[in-house]
Amino acid sequence: MRSIQGQLRSLFAAFFLLVAVSAGTTFLTLKLHAADAAVINIAGRQRMLIQQMTSLAIQIGEGLPLQDQLSTAAQVFEDSLQALKNGGPILSLSGENLLLPQTKDDAVLQKLDQLQITWDEYRSNLDTLLNEPAGSQSSISAIDTLSPQLLNQADQAVSLYQENAEGKVKALVTVQALFFLSAMGLLVLGRTITRISLLSPLIGLGHSAERIGKGDLSTAVEVKGADEVRRVAQQIETMRLELRASQQRLIQWAYSLEERVLDRTHELDALYQVSQEISSHLDVNRVLNSITEKTRSLLGAETAILCMLENEQRVLSLQAYSGGDQTVKGFVSPVDSPTVQDTFTVKCAHNCTAHGCSGSCQIIADAYRASHIAAPLMVDNRITGALCIGSRNPDAFGEEAPMLLTRLSKVAAVALENADLYNQAERVAALEERQRIAADIHDGLAQTISYLGLIVDQASDNIEMGQMDRALDYLEQARQGLEWASTDVRQSIASLQDEVPPNQSIQAHLRELVREFSEAEPESINWDIQFDGEIFLSSEETRQVLGIAREALLNARNHGGATHITMKLRVEELKAKLLIADNGAGFTLDQPPTDGKQHFGLNIL
Repeated sequence: MRSIQGQLRSLFAAFFLLVAVSAGTTFLTLKLHAADAAVINIAGRQRMLIQQMTSLAIQIGEGLPLQDQLSTAAQVFEDSLQALKNGGPILSLSGENLLLPQTKDDAVLQKLDQLQITWDEYRSNLDTLLNEPAGSQSSISAIDTLSPQLLNQADQAVSLYQENAEGKVKALVTVQALFFLSAMGLLVLGRTITRISLLSPLIGLGHSAERIGKGDLSTAVEVKGADEVRRVAQQIETMRLELRASQQRLIQWAYSLEERVLDRTHELDALYQVSQEISSHLDVNRVLNSITEKTRSLLGAETAILCMLENEQRVLSLQAYSGGDQTVKGFVSPVDSPTVQDTFTVKCAHNCTAHGCSGSCQIIADAYRASHIAAPLMVDNRITGALCIGSRNPDAFGEEAPMLLTRLSKVAAVALENADLYNQAERVAALEERQRIAADIHDGLAQTISYLGLIVDQASDNIEMGQMDRALDYLEQARQGLEWASTDVRQSIASLQDEVPPNQSIQAHLRELVREFSEAEPESINWDIQFDGEIFLSSEETRQVLGIAREALLNARNHGGATHITMKLRVEELKAKLLIADNGAGFTLDQPPTDGKQHFGLNIL
C-alpha cells in the first residue's frame, strides 16, 4: 500500500490491536491471578484445618465434647479438597462464596491425590474417634501420627499452587515485555514510514519549490514517496511546466514588444521626417507629390494616390500618385459608394480588399486593390479628400498600417492646408503690394504729374497773352516738378526692394518727410512741428503712417493751396495721435467730388 494514509491507518490499527491485546491479556491474567490467590488461600486453609482437627481430636480424647466441631472441620476439609481437585463452589473463611477452577496441572493433581490418600486414612481415624469412643486412643495416636504427613503434603500442594501462580505472573511479564517491544517497533516503523514516505519527500518538494522560486524552471520535480506526496509533486511539476511555458511566452512577448517598440519608434521617426519634409514644401504640387511618394515608401505599398473632393464634394479627383502609370485607371471616383462613406464616417483608415471595397478609390487599378487601405484627409473635422494605398498581394499590410496611414493623412491634410494658406497669403500680399504701389504712385508721380499739368496750363495761358516772363517762371516750376517726379519714381523703385529703415522712431521719419517738402518749396509754406518723445513702430506700421502723412501734405500743398501746415504727434497713455492741419481749401469726407473724376488719394486716406 503506497498511500501514506493507508500506511498510517495500518500502523494505527496495529498499534490499537496491540494495546487491545495487551489490555485483554493483562485483564485475563489479573483475573486468573485472583483465582490463583483464592486457590492458594483455600489450600493454605487446609493446613489450618489439619492442625485444628488434630487439636480437636486430642481434646476429645481428653473428654471434651468437641465432636461437632471436629465433624464440621472434617467436612470443610473434604469439600475444600474436592473443590481444589475438581473445581466448584466453596465458602471462604469470611463466608464468601468462591468458585474455584478445576486444577489441570499434573504435578498439583498428583500432590492432591497423595493428599487425598493420606486424608482418607486420616478421615477414617476421625470417624472411628467420633463413632467408637472405645477405640479413641488408638485413633488419636494414628491421627497424631498422620497429622505431620498430612501437613507436609498440604504445604507441598500450596507450594505448587504458588509456583504455578508465579509462573503465570512471569508469563504476564514476558507478554507485557513483548507488547512493549512491539509498541516500540511500531513507533520505529511509524517514524520510518513518516520519514521515508512523508518527511523526505516533503523536504525534496521544498527544495524543488525553492528552485522554482529562484527562477530555475528547467529542472524537473522528481520526488518518490507516498501516493499523496507524488500527487503533490505532480501538481508542482504541472505548475513548473505552466510557469515555464508562461515564462517563454513572456520572453517571446517581451521580444515581440521590443520589436514593436522599435518598429513604432522607427515609424514615428519616419513619420516625423516625412511630416517635416512635407511641411517644408509650400508649393502645392510638390506637397502632393511628396505625400504620395513618402506614403508609398513608408508603408511598403506598390501604389499611393491622393484625391481631393471637387464638384461640390460629389467626386474624388486625382491630384497626385506614386507607383507608376499602370497603378492608376482613372482620374475621378464617386463618393457615394458604401466604403467611401464608411471611410468618411469613421474618420480613420479603412482596411479592405478588392471584393470588399469595390466602390472605394476607383482610381486605383483593379490589380492593385488586392490589399487596399483608404484614409480621409481631415482639417478641423472637415474632410477635404482621401489618401489611399494599394498592393497586388493579399494581406500586404500589417495591423499597424491603418493607424500609420491615418497619421500620415492627418499630416498630409495639415501640409496641404498650410500650402493653401501660404498661397492665399501670397495672393493677399500681392494685392496689398499693388495697393501700396498705387498709393506710392498716387502720392508721388500722380500728384506731381497733376501739378505739372496745372503749371503747363498756366504757362500756355501766359504765352498766349504774351507774358513770356511769367511763362518762363512756370516752365521753371515745371522743371522742378519733373525733378520731383524723377525723385518719386526712384523712391518708389527703392521701396519695392527695401523696407522702411529699422531702429528709427516715427518722429524721425516724419521730420525727414517735412524736410523733403521744405527743400522742394522752402518759402511757400510755414511749418509748425510739435512732437512728444520717441515712438518706435514696426516696418508695416511706419509705412502706413508715412503714407497717410505724405498724402495729407501733398493734398494740402497741391490741391488745397495751403501756406501754413501744422503737424503734431501727441502720446496719450498707450495711444499716439498724429494731427496734420493746414489753412488750405480742404474737403469734406461725406461729400463725393463734383468733377466726376476718381480721386485715389481720398480712397487711400
